[in-house]
Amino acid sequence: MYEMKLLGLAEAQVAAAAVLKEASKEASRPITVVVTDRRGDIITLCKMDGGITLFNTSAILKAHSASAQGVDTRQFFKNRMNKELSSEWGAYEPPCEGRTFVPGGVTIVEPGKTTVYGGIVVGGRKADEDEALAKVGLKALQDYLWPAAR
Repeated sequence: MYEMKLLGLAEAQVAAAAVLKEASKEASRPITVVVTDRRGDIITLCKMDGGITLFNTSAILKAHSASAQGVDTRQFFKNRMNKELSSEWGAYEPPCEGRTFVPGGVTIVEPGKTTVYGGIVVGGRKADEDEALAKVGLKALQDYLWPAAR
């Protein structure tokens, strides 16, 4: 038998609060932030005032992708493109249902370790901006959970 550590609401709120604080510096550009557990189940979803449903949908897809694949969505994109480019068919293969290649989702891991505890995702801005905001949440969560590791 083994034990499995799971993120809870308190941890998810630490990450979401850090993302929202940073994103609020440009409140006229609302975002959605989603934090999931290792299975891709949503723990929390926060949408800034003025955000649209598309941001939620995008963030949920990125969250599931990061958690389920165990890699940041940018790396998922790179892995998939390398596979497609090396394919003898050379044809584009769409992602699995409920997953996306769009950057903006990062996996939650303890610094220096590889176990994935979940994902932090942002939707609503350019992919690089979404990813940068998600990393703000990741740093805040890592500092909260593993202060000695930093």
